[in-house]
Amino acid sequence: MIERKKVVQYTNIIDLSLKLHNDMAVYPSDPPINITQRSSMPDDSVNMLELNMSTHHGTHIDAPFHQLADGQSLDEFPPHKFVVGRTLKLDLAPEEADPNTNQKEGVLYRQLITAADLDTYTERLAWVEGVVLHTGYGRVLLKNRVDRDYPRLDIAAAEMLADFKNLKVIGIDSLSVDAMGEHKVHHIWFAEPDRWLVESMVCLDQLPLSFTLCCFPLLIENADGSPCRAIAFCD
Repeated sequence: MIERKKVVQYTNIIDLSLKLHNDMAVYPSDPPINITQRSSMPDDSVNMLELNMSTHHGTHIDAPFHQLADGQSLDEFPPHKFVVGRTLKLDLAPEEADPNTNQKEGVLYRQLITAADLDTYTERLAWVEGVVLHTGYGRVLLKNRVDRDYPRLDIAAAEMLADFKNLKVIGIDSLSVDAMGEHKVHHIWFAEPDRWLVESMVCLDQLPLSFTLCCFPLLIENADGSPCRAIAFCD
């Protein structure tokens, strides 16, 4: 007799991705994205877009090769690595101003993530494969605004997360896990193999505490990163 596997019924699917468009905000030192309408037919009967963009525009995945010369590129990861069945949301978005809080476009957000901010979650962190850091900055990204004071992790917080060997992915609703022009947090995280990051996520306020995260990159040879469609499946 053939045993039938139970099919998981998800009650909610949440898109955590920015839409790519010419007016979107990008990392301050990156060139702007350029999407142009083209046609491959003489009579203009076919619609086709030409994309001129970075592998780190919009909601995107960072591979170890982004920071490490001998690090894994995204095409070296098998597809199942981008399905994270046990993902934990760390809700760090402030309700009122404090020394680690900033404000832009009327949005309060956690500017610096410290080890103390993660203490509440230490027991849960031992049982999951991925964490998503909700700082509140995703609402700024949705307004097509960015600045140099975006949220990031301090070194102690990065080392704390890196010490959980079960963790394979960190996601964040910010332009980067590092301060602008710095790379220390990336290097700490990528010191272990088979790890990746997903940055510039949005709508994290809609997430429950735990969910399944899927982030599939484009299959690009030797990719240091790639835009992705980040989706949460919540049961």
